[in-house]
Amino acid sequence: MQKILAVFKFKDLDQDLTLKDVDAEKGMVKGVLSKFGVIDSDGDMLMPGAYKKSIQERGPQSTSTRKIAYLRAHDTNAPVGKFTELYETAEGLEYVAKMSETHLGKDTLTLMKEGIMNNHSVGYMRIFDKEVDKKDYNEVREVKLMEGSVLMFGANAETPVTAAKGLSKESLLEKINSRMDRLIRVIRKGEFLDETYQLLEIELEQIKTLQLALLSEKPGKTTLENDEPLDLVQVFNSNFN
Repeated sequence: MQKILAVFKFKDLDQDLTLKDVDAEKGMVKGVLSKFGVIDSDGDMLMPGAYKKSIQERGPQSTSTRKIAYLRAHDTNAPVGKFTELYETAEGLEYVAKMSETHLGKDTLTLMKEGIMNNHSVGYMRIFDKEVDKKDYNEVREVKLMEGSVLMFGANAETPVTAAKGLSKESLLEKINSRMDRLIRVIRKGEFLDETYQLLEIELEQIKTLQLALLSEKPGKTTLENDEPLDLVQVFNSNFN
């Protein structure tokens, strides 16, 4: 099976109702971030144990100061809470999280309670020597989990470059370079909490993957076949300006 040129991947759940429980009074939520044993539209099948090392090294109970982030729609500018539990079951990766007391955290909690935001996704780094090509799919045995997200519906992807409407590849690369320059300047002169550096690391990995896909002759495809591809123009306008 041909490997897509990418480092950072988003993996959405194909099923709705992956939100299991919402306790609005305590600000606690429980859900499913990822399923095992399912061949997705990228031809990947995540296997039990794929998240085990990440949970041990950077999970809620780890000693790491850079924990796995809990975001809204993969947006590093929109952390909505903290994972208090992160664990594998026979079916997949499940979590319990405490929502933030910020406006965004409270708004997201309300949308989750009302069933508007009831889907989940993960963002992870690929570990190519932990992937096994089978006849009909790619068996993924280990990944570096960077973040888990709650979202309204699965619509993200492994950088669908063809969705960039009205912008040339050169223009998109210029925006990427400008954003990276600004991130570098911020990192050089700032002293941040480790959690902030974790978000900056995730964003840099996302940008790097986008850059690789733009430079590739065969960009990645959307994770969900029935969803509209990610509009990169909208992403750049909202996050990179």
